[in-house]
Amino acid sequence: AHSQLAEKISGAGAVLARLTKAMNSCMQDKLRHLGVPDVGGLASLAQKFSERRDVDALHNLQGDKIYLYSAEADTTVVGSIVSAARDFYEEVGVPPQNVLFLRKQSGAHAFITRTDGDACGTAEPPYINACDYDQAGAVLKHIHGALVRPSAKKFIRTDENFLVFDQRPFFAGMRNHDLAKHGFLFRPQSCVAEPGCAVHIVFHGCAQSDNAVFTDVALRTGYLRWAQENRLIVLFPHAKPSKANPKGCWDWWGVTGDNYLTKQAPQIRAVRAMLAHLATAG
Repeated sequence: AHSQLAEKISGAGAVLARLTKAMNSCMQDKLRHLGVPDVGGLASLAQKFSERRDVDALHNLQGDKIYLYSAEADTTVVGSIVSAARDFYEEVGVPPQNVLFLRKQSGAHAFITRTDGDACGTAEPPYINACDYDQAGAVLKHIHGALVRPSAKKFIRTDENFLVFDQRPFFAGMRNHDLAKHGFLFRPQSCVAEPGCAVHIVFHGCAQSDNAVFTDVALRTGYLRWAQENRLIVLFPHAKPSKANPKGCWDWWGVTGDNYLTKQAPQIRAVRAMLAHLATAG
């Protein structure tokens, strides 16, 4: 929505304008009286980007699976905005049956687990809530299909399957990327022994880029238990705070430049390079 309001502004003014609009129209639903978010307008903008090849063809979305979760206690991103996101995906061609949208009483603005994290409804670091709901499993099953349920025994990671890797080669030569020096990679031993594993990318949330919290995102959300049993490689790329991005968010409002919505966005290019490297490395 913020792109509609600041599309013709460039430079530092655009970043401030987009951030202001993003906070009011893409997190809080305060500009509805101005017609924002305009789902149809956003879909038209996506189509224009596709025609210019700034993004891939929209028909590629027809096989995608979308998972959306909105907690009633979430006052950071309100439910009506998440509903608009659902409507946008359907508008650009994702079949309704491929969009799983859950509105729950459980949790705040956080990742939801069965037993790990802070008390259910807590909105503070590490932004992981124990609400008796396995969100990692729900996400992975919706996207990847039927999966083997993880063993009840305690999961133990090792230095051989949980790797800290240097992200710098993947953003070399880029400016204003807001990417950290290191990211995490989980690769089950079965994927080391035999290639052909699927890759799942987990993007941490805003205020989860602090090194201590980022480790919690990787180790406490539940993704690794499911990945271990189902031959899934899990990539945890890592953004970092900057003066214009103090909470270390991934760039969803243009802090890294005017091309943040396109394939030329530095963060998109860097993560795509990480994925390509995993494919060639087996």
